[in-house]
Amino acid sequence: MSDENYSWDDYYNKIQGRAPRQLLLDALEKYPAGEALHAIDLGCGDGTETTVLLSRGWHVHAVDGAEAGIKRLMNKVPVEAQVRLGTQVAKFEEVALPSADLIHASYSIPFCHPHHFPALWGKITNSL
Repeated sequence: MSDENYSWDDYYNKIQGRAPRQLLLDALEKYPAGEALHAIDLGCGDGTETTVLLSRGWHVHAVDGAEAGIKRLMNKVPVEAQVRLGTQVAKFEEVALPSADLIHASYSIPFCHPHHFPALWGKITNSL
């Protein structure tokens, strides 16, 4: 967010309590329950989708460019689920992605500068 009158905290406050994205919920129906699966939440924001993944037993690597999002995420995650959560504060041109069974990106990809998109896409496809 480049507008100095608006911050990520303003955005997170506005969306607080929103439902998880239906696209993620639909995708999760395609995976067998009870398996130790790994997901990346790329641009995790306030952690709404990360917490859904964790609640279903997934191991999650949550990435966001704003530390404020990671802090909000950590406040949502129960202590017992934190052992299955890794976090990373990084811009897309700096992100390191582990192997994953699923990558959720919601509305984050447009924040990748077009110059860095080919490298990011390569990282995404290599981690799957």
